[in-house]
Amino acid sequence: MGKTKVDGVFIKVIVDNSNPHIENLIENYDIEINESIAFDISEKSLKFKNCNFIGSEISFFQNNSKKLDSLEVSETKKRFKKHKISLQFENCSIENGLTIEKSNLNYLRFSEVKISSEIFNILSCSINFISFSGGLNNYNSIKNLTIMNLKDDLEEKTFFSFERNIIKYFYLSYAYISQSWMTKNTIDSINISDSFIDDLFILSNTIKEKSDIKKCDFTRINIKRSVFHKDFEFEDSNFKDNAVFENTSSLKNSSFKYLNVNFEKKVSFENSILFSVKFESVFFKEIVSFQNMECEYIDFNKTHFDKVGYFNDLTIKSPEKCSIGTLRTIKNQLNKTENKIDYLKFSVFEFNNLKNDRKTTKSDYALLWLNEYSNNFGTSWTRGICFTLITGIVFFLILLIVNSFLNSNYPLCLNVYNESEEFSFTLNYFLKFVFNLGFNDKEIQSNGWLYFIFIFAKIFIGFGIYQTIQAFRKYGK
Repeated sequence: MGKTKVDGVFIKVIVDNSNPHIENLIENYDIEINESIAFDISEKSLKFKNCNFIGSEISFFQNNSKKLDSLEVSETKKRFKKHKISLQFENCSIENGLTIEKSNLNYLRFSEVKISSEIFNILSCSINFISFSGGLNNYNSIKNLTIMNLKDDLEEKTFFSFERNIIKYFYLSYAYISQSWMTKNTIDSINISDSFIDDLFILSNTIKEKSDIKKCDFTRINIKRSVFHKDFEFEDSNFKDNAVFENTSSLKNSSFKYLNVNFEKKVSFENSILFSVKFESVFFKEIVSFQNMECEYIDFNKTHFDKVGYFNDLTIKSPEKCSIGTLRTIKNQLNKTENKIDYLKFSVFEFNNLKNDRKTTKSDYALLWLNEYSNNFGTSWTRGICFTLITGIVFFLILLIVNSFLNSNYPLCLNVYNESEEFSFTLNYFLKFVFNLGFNDKEIQSNGWLYFIFIFAKIFIGFGIYQTIQAFRKYGK
């Protein structure tokens, strides 16, 4: 069915003469607005269907917005004002600026619309239900959306549904929202500030550019199965009930940041795959879980765990990028939960970072180097055995070489011109060199240089044996 071409004056006449007792359908029009026009919808519910808007800016308002024409409704033990008027756009294309302001609406709905204008504002309204819902095969397409001051003198809250939208920029500020569902959207950038949201659900979304949520209070928040291409930041915000950030992923060089944030109840980051996560001046008052989370690196700075944090099976791909303070914070929480295996893993990360720290002294570096190669900081008994045997062989060869140029009663030396001893004879003396204390060994003590090499070797061999025993106790600490 073709559309009728009309101007804004024609539509204004229709609106002005609409029935205040029913939903008025305005359908199948190509509407060209020659001059900016405002529609008063104080007592009229309107539905635009299959309409195209072009030209100058249009706005919708109510001249009696200070006086609430509403019904008082009780729902789940909460009382709120239910307004009577509604405004809907279905299968419409809007190329001109659109502003909805100073209105009290029962619901505002946009379904399968294309809004390509730079100006799309919802300002200073009291709205019970807002819906931006695209079709399964026809998502809403919106260039810019700004929503501000969703409240009135009664501080009413809004139910907000935002599903199947493709939007370039979304800005929400000074809003009181009871429940918000954001599902299956592709958003370039989203910014939310100075708002109170009881329940926020961000499910199966793709957010492409840097976005942030600042100075907001949430009762509950649930972010799942969403992909973030760039940084996503929470700042100066409070979470009063459970907060869930699960099965979420971010792309390379992107970061989840929490700055000056308070979590008053349980928090979960389980099963998320993030490039980096940063916490600064964050307070966790209840249990927080990072179990089975995977990230390139993580950072905790001035972060307090009032109870305990679970870091079981946390995978950090680049632990060298983590600060030593961060690794110690994680170790402290692993120690609280008695997770000995992961505790040792993060101890290895910490010592490796200390070894590579420019502030580490040469003596500390030497100790760290020895601990790494002798048992990998208490985690590898095989390294302990190899370190002991290799140290023993090296010092035994040194002793044989030196003995070739000395007069002593020690029967072995390294001399290519003499016949070599039988292997079993050499092995016997090697084992005595490694495991015998040598206090009564007159052959070793027959020359001071040999005895000095023997004692010096015993320091490293004994260290290797001790490190092997320590690594064997890996599961029993």
